[in-house]
Amino acid sequence: MTKIQPEVGHKIDFSSSTAQKKALNQNINRPSVVTGKRSRPQNRKIPPATVEELDQLMGKYFSKHSSVLNNP
Repeated sequence: MTKIQPEVGHKIDFSSSTAQKKALNQNINRPSVVTGKRSRPQNRKIPPATVEELDQLMGKYFSKHSSVLNNP
């Protein structure tokens, strides 16, 4: 037998096990209202990078990693 832990009265479910089982079965057997995954819509458009932005990015990258380029 397991020890029953004390709990405040408003959190105790006083319904019978039969009523709890019936309510659970009703919740399981009813149709789901979820229509799909819960994720935000992917409607954000990311514009392509301009040549100037790519030049700036590559310049920063190659200045940090120039040792890789110089030692084949």
